[in-house]
Amino acid sequence: MKTFFQYLREEPEFDIHNVDYDKNYGKSFRWAYTPEDQGVPGSFSLVTPENGDAWKNWKSVSDEHHKMLRDKWHEQKEAGTLVTFVAPYKIDQIKRHAI
Repeated sequence: MKTFFQYLREEPEFDIHNVDYDKNYGKSFRWAYTPEDQGVPGSFSLVTPENGDAWKNWKSVSDEHHKMLRDKWHEQKEAGTLVTFVAPYKIDQIKRHAI
């Protein structure tokens, strides 16, 4: 049986579905164009501050692509399937930087 203080020390479980996209975009994650030498030409990457060079130097997506990706994020969030849209290691990275 856990003591009262053990309950207080436990961190609440992180749920990516509770992340406020607008508050966190540009702070804990952002969409960028994947450079051709890093992946499929014309593809997008979800980068976080932990991605160093990518976070600092990869070109942000256009407003049009950002809207499309934001809408897709919200569709997945509403369906409860955001964990299939965002890779588990990216969720862990976002968790460490989320507001």
